[in-house]
Amino acid sequence: MSSKHYAMKKCSTFARKQNMTILQFLQEMNIKICEGADGSRVDLDKLSATQITNLKRKIDEVDVPIDPKYKI
Repeated sequence: MSSKHYAMKKCSTFARKQNMTILQFLQEMNIKICEGADGSRVDLDKLSATQITNLKRKIDEVDVPIDPKYKI
């Protein structure tokens, strides 16, 4: 699975706070984020290989499972 597909798949299962952390990281890297009424979009095809690698690392860092006692 490519890093782009990995990023999309992982972020689709994230909670809102995790997605906000990823969006803040993308803003810090000066990546253009297109905002719409139904959400935000990033064109992953325009990212360089190092940006994709950094994004994948950040996603793995943020992907911490929620403790079962806090789940509803």
